[in-house]
Amino acid sequence: MSQHNLAGAYRLVGRVAEAVGLYEETLAGMLRVLGSDHPNTLGSQNNLANAYQSAGRVEEAIGLYEQTLADALRVLGAEHPFVAKVRGNLAVARSVTNGTKRRGFIRKLLGR
Repeated sequence: MSQHNLAGAYRLVGRVAEAVGLYEETLAGMLRVLGSDHPNTLGSQNNLANAYQSAGRVEEAIGLYEQTLADALRVLGAEHPFVAKVRGNLAVARSVTNGTKRRGFIRKLLGR
């Protein structure tokens, strides 16, 4: 758990690449020890997706959010607060991608 907290601290101070690496290690350990259905593992998946998004790896973040949402729905149920949190994170990540695509389309139309 301290590795997970250190990753969060790295992310907060802008050391995103280091945070991603630690989150990846933490998730691998949780999968090995707790399994994919454990709530802490789901939380680690969500945090890694957040770190991917912070690192500009939005497509990877979306994929991991989608997997986390599917797992959380199956394990925790649709009414669980964590499910709402992941849904919100996924929506934000998708809006970032959609906004980038829209800006690119508008620039293309304007010849920029």
